[in-house]
Amino acid sequence: MTSVDSKRERAAQLKLLWLLTCGLGEMAGLGAALAVGAAAALVVGAPSGAGGRVLVLALMVAAGALEGLIVGHFQGRILSRLMPRFPHGRYLTATAAAAAFGWAVGVSTPLFFIETGFDAETSWRATATTLLVVAGLGALLGLLFGGAQALALDGAAKNRRLWVMGNAVGWAAGLPFVALFPSLLPDGTPVAAVVVTGAIGGLIAGAWVAVATAPVVVSMKASPTTPRPEPSRCMPGRSVDGAVGDHPSRAGQQKVSSKRGGAASNTGWPATSIQAWATKGRPVGDDDTEDDGATPMTKRASTRAWRRAA
Repeated sequence: MTSVDSKRERAAQLKLLWLLTCGLGEMAGLGAALAVGAAAALVVGAPSGAGGRVLVLALMVAAGALEGLIVGHFQGRILSRLMPRFPHGRYLTATAAAAAFGWAVGVSTPLFFIETGFDAETSWRATATTLLVVAGLGALLGLLFGGAQALALDGAAKNRRLWVMGNAVGWAAGLPFVALFPSLLPDGTPVAAVVVTGAIGGLIAGAWVAVATAPVVVSMKASPTTPRPEPSRCMPGRSVDGAVGDHPSRAGQQKVSSKRGGAASNTGWPATSIQAWATKGRPVGDDDTEDDGATPMTKRASTRAWRRAA
């Protein structure tokens, strides 16, 4: 087997694993959210006033956050293998927040504004129109999910824009199944059957999201880490390698002998001049270019005086 065939086989295995993980994660998450909603309906009952509706909305938002945590945990188990610096906590928080917001929008619409649903008497045109609207909402929800997760993956992965677009396509295709399956059940259906039916819709939705995002997952790799340069600790009057001098760039150069026959040093100054620098001040060399008004003869005399003092 060639290396190309081996890479293709690993990519196919990763796609299959991602498909199962997303499908089962969405199935478990949506099933848990529907179970919480069913329990709330049994305890609270049908909301009669504004207070009851707000309570139901708060419970369903919490259920959506639970779904996001479950889905984020399932997806994170795969993504953490591909990205060594995978931010598990941020990813969970972003997924839970996006799911909670999606549930808030989805529940508040029939709860406060328009009652939606499907039944046997609904015409196919009305059903198709409703599904198209739900698909559009799914695309917006996918942008929300993908955008929140992409922000959480900042600095840890590449292709984040494709990740957002993949989520939008996947949720546009998958959300209609989530809305359609439970709505087809007749009134009086046992709660367990509603939860199981909704979970199956979640499985299909998660599979669509996995199919749309699988190519991005395969190509996801850790972004290269560029270490920040440490600030220089070079003190004034001292070179990088510890030699005394006001020119750190001279450190590491070849040793240059002094014109006066002094001992060589890393900075190009004679050893006597370095000693004089460290003890009493800066000597003025023959090649000094400071324009202090002194004549070359005065500079040479000053240099000899410094060496005698050293």
